[in-house]
Amino acid sequence: SKYPDDNAIVMKRRILAGVQLRDNLRDYVITGGRLSAIGALQAQVRITPPILQDISYKAKSEKFTVYGSGMQDDLTVLVGNKGYAARPRSNDGTAFLARVPSSAFPPGVAVPIKVRNPDGGESKVITLTR
Repeated sequence: SKYPDDNAIVMKRRILAGVQLRDNLRDYVITGGRLSAIGALQAQVRITPPILQDISYKAKSEKFTVYGSGMQDDLTVLVGNKGYAARPRSNDGTAFLARVPSSAFPPGVAVPIKVRNPDGGESKVITLTR
């Protein structure tokens, strides 16, 4: 693949950006065109990778807060391989809160944490061991 690090969200954006519009199909096709594999591979999409700087977890209340920059509304917190929806905790987009069950953090096991913006940009991993 030309873009081996792309996740499903980014690949979908590439495919939709590569659609060739045809006026006679506009009323019948949701995207108003036909798919072009060539266009999808050449499409340039703008991805904003967030920067994950710190995390805070309160097991009793299951509150998981992530801190960083470049995070967008509808952020997803990835704990291991499971995603949890997060909502803003600050007006400037530097803190988001997700509800994560304590079962996601087995005692003594290092769990990888990262965040994903709705545009597909992902942060680097931070590891949490409870």
